[in-house]
Amino acid sequence: MVVIRTKWMFILLAAVMIGGAVPLTVGKAAASAPVPDQPSTVATNPGKQLIPLLMNNYFVLFPGEKAPFIKSNRLMVPLQTFAKAIGAFVDERDGSKGTYYMIWPSGMAGLETSVTGLRAGFDWAVYGGDMGFGIGALPEYRAGELFIPVTPVLDGLDPYSYEMRRIRHYNYLAIMDPADALLLDEVKDDDIPHIDYPPMMSEAPYPLIPTALAQKVIQSGSGKQIYRMTMEMERADGIGERMEAIELQIIAVDQQGKATKLTQQRPPADGTVHTVVFDMPREPAYVLVQSTPIYKEEPAYKTGYELQAAMASAMAKVYNRRSLFEDLRLYPVAYTVDPYETRLSVTKPAWDRTPITAQEIDTLRHAVFEIAGRSFPLDIEPVKRRAEPDLAGTITMIEASGRIWISSTPSTADSADGESSTRRWQGTPEPYLFIHRNNSEEGMSPNELTIGMKVEAWINGPPKREGTVEQVRLFELVVQE
Repeated sequence: MVVIRTKWMFILLAAVMIGGAVPLTVGKAAASAPVPDQPSTVATNPGKQLIPLLMNNYFVLFPGEKAPFIKSNRLMVPLQTFAKAIGAFVDERDGSKGTYYMIWPSGMAGLETSVTGLRAGFDWAVYGGDMGFGIGALPEYRAGELFIPVTPVLDGLDPYSYEMRRIRHYNYLAIMDPADALLLDEVKDDDIPHIDYPPMMSEAPYPLIPTALAQKVIQSGSGKQIYRMTMEMERADGIGERMEAIELQIIAVDQQGKATKLTQQRPPADGTVHTVVFDMPREPAYVLVQSTPIYKEEPAYKTGYELQAAMASAMAKVYNRRSLFEDLRLYPVAYTVDPYETRLSVTKPAWDRTPITAQEIDTLRHAVFEIAGRSFPLDIEPVKRRAEPDLAGTITMIEASGRIWISSTPSTADSADGESSTRRWQGTPEPYLFIHRNNSEEGMSPNELTIGMKVEAWINGPPKREGTVEQVRLFELVVQE
């Protein structure tokens, strides 16, 4: 799973907040004693979206008094409503110190995947059924719901990760779960079609940023109760891209998970502030909004060094998330970035002999774009297991680190210069190294390997020579009986 968790030290959120925004930090501390509840550090402004949330390329807004606020430098969100949006469950329980709440991802019931002990006036919670950790801000009740600090709680929920992002002076919190696809689970596929992330070099990934969502109840002409929503949005960027219009996709989700979808087109030159008014037949629990630029002609985005640098930065972030590839069972072999395209080669674990499907490639591509927050030219190439091994020889040493030294069997004929033709490899096991005997597909533990065993090996990527030794990444190791 994609996890951002540190139990014994504080995590500092890598984002610099400027333009008058309130700083948002993330941290965990050892369990601390409960302290009296305190008011939020900023005045309440119902409906104001101080730091909008972004999920599946949609901004997620909590209307009116359910709008998030800042407290002790933490973004506070309504627990029950937030859980619905991220595809999680909440259980209310009674304890010796009063009512407390537990949250866990859908389909992952169990203390080891939960955050529990959330209660008003206590700035700690229990992660994974382990022990208490500080969450940095005291949960408090507002509008009939417990508000909790969002990033410390996400730290304890394995499928999710998050990242503070920025467009001009607008900050927003992107929440991701690229492997499990739990986000916005209440919104059906028919409501949200295939997610198209904005192009890497677009100046207008989200031309309108939502800043407030107010609601009030009115009566229709027939006497029915209607919820009138007033959303304020500000022009973020893309003025130089000469767009013809801005399309708004709005999806309101009620407490029962029923979605109502609206589409609007707005002229792009209506000033920096746009007010959008729409009526809903049911009270929304949360509202999704996405703004997309519409062009008469698709703009010519920058290529060359600027695109290459942006793609390289995105791929470095993706490539280091090994747990993502483990969850998708597609493991990276290598990637290259040129001025026009990124190429990523992947393979299945050696024990899985089935070919990589087009659907698996599409799932991985979507995960890459979700983590990057943008789309870009990406060619994902499946690597097939070769019929013949890349090397064969005898294990001569096994390091405490797990690296395996292999020497080839000396040739009966010496090389022309009189030296032995023996080759030596220092093999670093891949996290998904498959070890088995040549007469069985049953996996072996690395602890079962011994010096003197004859083996054949398949490797990822080309060998790297250092002196007389070739460094390799071991993908499959077959012990010869």
